[in-house]
Amino acid sequence: DIWYWRVLMLLCTWLHLHYHTPYRACALILQVMRLIFVTLGLLTCDSDAPVTLHTAIQRLQLRDNFQIKAMCVACSRMYDNNPEANPLCTTCKTPLFKSTLVGEQLEAAQNAVPPSDNPTKVPSRANAKTAVPQLQTPYSVLSTQLPDYVSRLETSLDAWRHKDPTPPGQLRSIQDGNLWKTLPGPDGQLFFDNRPDREDPSELRIGVTLGFDGYQSRNLILCGLTPGPKELTADELQHFMKEYITDLLQLYNEGIILKTPLFPQGAS
Repeated sequence: DIWYWRVLMLLCTWLHLHYHTPYRACALILQVMRLIFVTLGLLTCDSDAPVTLHTAIQRLQLRDNFQIKAMCVACSRMYDNNPEANPLCTTCKTPLFKSTLVGEQLEAAQNAVPPSDNPTKVPSRANAKTAVPQLQTPYSVLSTQLPDYVSRLETSLDAWRHKDPTPPGQLRSIQDGNLWKTLPGPDGQLFFDNRPDREDPSELRIGVTLGFDGYQSRNLILCGLTPGPKELTADELQHFMKEYITDLLQLYNEGIILKTPLFPQGAS
């Protein structure tokens, strides 16, 4: 409830998200500033001002676009994080979830939420059990992230249409490659059609690559992480990529309508 500490939490969160400042560095900033504020009398010694980035993010009630998927430890197939609907892998019958005691961990998580948002609390010695995935992975398909991505980079995503043509025999950008010039769209026309008389000049068409080297981080979209402790095999990776590919095919064949600063009423 201390406004200037909330500003400091927002600053550390922004440094982490925008400049990738490590968790420990943000915690160091919060801890040092807490000592300074206590010395100046702006905070009391028993104040519960957060001194870790994780707690600061919880107190600010910030959320991301990722969902947690349960992954089979045997075959790496993925399922929704719902132990009642998906207790076993449908292929190899391996249990997807394990039971764990909550108690003090649950109380600690509840204490990180402001009292006004947490009217009920379990007793500190509660021995309730909860089912958690044996192996889990953060997951977010491209279509759920496009609204934010396109809104930030709307003009630059279509800048290739206005570039000067490359002299014959030279390759200066991805647009000079044969794939860009010949890739068909779902309507049978060129996917990256740049003719003045094309059917829908306002339609935004984006090329997505699954591998990268040397691109700016602002142009990357993180859609998920494969869990450890070892890398997935080629066959296991197919299960991990299944929903991503399904989403890409739907975007390719049907597209989506997005409201952007240039098209507040929506554009495809």
